Amino acid sequence: MTQITLDEYSSLIHLRSPYASLQLNTMSKEKIVTELLELLLEEQSRDQKAAVLYDIKSNRHFLKGFLNIRKAKPLPSDFLTKLDNLLQSELLDKGIVRVDQLKSILELIPHCTYNHSNKFILWQGDIIRLGADAIVNAANKYMLGCFQYNHACIDNAIHSAAGPQLREDCRIIMSMQGEPENTGSAKITRGYNLPARYVLHYCRTYCS
Repeated sequence: MTQITLDEYSSLIHLRSPYASLQLNTMSKEKIVTELLELLLEEQSRDQKAAVLYDIKSNRHFLKGFLNIRKAKPLPSDFLTKLDNLLQSELLDKGIVRVDQLKSILELIPHCTYNHSNKFILWQGDIIRLGADAIVNAANKYMLGCFQYNHACIDNAIHSAAGPQLREDCRIIMSMQGEPENTGSAKITRGYNLPARYVLHYCRTYCS
């Protein structure tokens, strides 16, 4: 395994640079999805292109699925700009859950006898809406996300909402490392289009 210093690690993926949220444009979601899918399908076979259904729900489903299974490699800046706009718009529709606005256990249960109840929060919901310093992703040893088409796992959900920049950062780090991650260890990346600033990719098992 290649040993990487913290400064080298941070520099490789610009970890200390906040990801700038793009200004949302006036293009409709339907148009953005269609254009993104057309660009993405240029990488696909003729049969896959012919299978596209031209309605927004199906196209959005295809776009997410193709990004799920796409190998980790850079995408054109124009593609990423449009996708960032789409993901940011979808996040605004869902709404961000601000951690600093959630009540602690002590506030919810005033007579709780747990010593640190004022420091802990119990919350159940969609992790991709959580506006926290960091969220934890259940990753596999390759650290590149789930490559199953629209698979309903947390790894897929986080990568889909963050955007392909997340997978590209993981690819850069894992290529430098030169071998799979050990179970129980983790890597950190920026959160990109997630409301969380960072993602801790915790290696636990294969995606199934």
